[in-house]
Amino acid sequence: MMATLAELTPVRLTTFALRNVLRHRRRSLLTVVIIWFCFVALSLFQGYIQSSKESWGEILIRNEFGHLQVFREGYLEDDETSFDHMIGPADASKVLELLRQDPRVQFAAPRVKLSGLVGNGKTSRVFVGSARMPAELDGMYLSSPVYMGEFITDEVPSSVVLGKKLAEKLHVKIGDDVLLMSSSKMGSIEAANGKIIGLSKTGNDQFDSMSTYVRLADAKDFLFTDDVHCLVVVLKDGDSTDAVISLLREYFRKEHLPLIVRDFSENAKFFVQIVSMYSNYFRTSLTVLSLIVFISISNSIYMSITDRTREFATMKTVGLSRWMIFTTVVLEGLILAIFAVIVGLASSYGLHHLINEVGFTLPPPPGGEERIPFTVIFRWRSNGFICAMFWLLGVVSSFPPAIHVVRADILKGLRSV
Repeated sequence: MMATLAELTPVRLTTFALRNVLRHRRRSLLTVVIIWFCFVALSLFQGYIQSSKESWGEILIRNEFGHLQVFREGYLEDDETSFDHMIGPADASKVLELLRQDPRVQFAAPRVKLSGLVGNGKTSRVFVGSARMPAELDGMYLSSPVYMGEFITDEVPSSVVLGKKLAEKLHVKIGDDVLLMSSSKMGSIEAANGKIIGLSKTGNDQFDSMSTYVRLADAKDFLFTDDVHCLVVVLKDGDSTDAVISLLREYFRKEHLPLIVRDFSENAKFFVQIVSMYSNYFRTSLTVLSLIVFISISNSIYMSITDRTREFATMKTVGLSRWMIFTTVVLEGLILAIFAVIVGLASSYGLHHLINEVGFTLPPPPGGEERIPFTVIFRWRSNGFICAMFWLLGVVSSFPPAIHVVRADILKGLRSV
């Protein structure tokens, strides 16, 4: 008997630990449910963060920032509508020609930013506008920013798209004429007529109360300049961003162009900050739920070994080594974690698809009026990290009760009832 126990194989130790787990079914089931709940909660939260990062990031890239933007040196330290650091037409043409010849580039276009007053003869409001090429709609946009009417087009000279809230404040509608007033590069205050052909809506009331889109050609005539504020670049694959940046920087250095290039993360800092905030929330949740899992497994094992004090003392008496007893207890915690995580992984996979099919929504953000779609993305790599984390917790949380067992006095254990 002693020789048999002393020569227990890993398979036999695991079988012995599994039987001990099954002996206390209610306690084990409660522990498994707690681990399962923590796993599913973290998986869904991580899936929501991943979904927000990818979907919102792609919308911002395609509808506003592009993967890259090219500026003149000094532009970022000045006001975004300043005329002091604009890209000249010759430099802009060179860079655009280079980009359009690159097979990794899907679309590249210049932009001009402007601000001033827009009115209808009765009232006026401040606007912050962007002059763009009509080709942007088909060249880069995932979806049109216009919810009513159409986007700026060459078929309608002096066409204007106003934000929904801005149009409401001006009491204008599609087809009405408005007067745009802004300072030109020469320092004069210029005015130009525009015809509203569309209304845009982003869901952000503050932005929609000021946003205005005009044609790039109209803005150049309006502002008396052929210069542009930036060049927007959309790539066919975001993974080639670093390679295209290196190409542009080398070209700027070789041609002695006073230009700089920045990627999406540098241009959309608010997006990066929000993603970072979500990541911090996830790390906090991971810490708290990991502590719950640790306490749950450790408490379950402690209760189990308390009921089996005499059994462990007998095992020591017949010759089972302390290392084997320690391993057996640790395996009990690991088995609980493995079973709970496998069930949690299967549940999470199904819940991810179910949530996306049902179409849950969250309340509107501050300043918005539309509810936010609640979607989640299941990533095996991300969920694999949580699996490994919880399995490690299953081992580590078993250490305190395992150490308590191997240090327990044999005589006291044999006297226990």
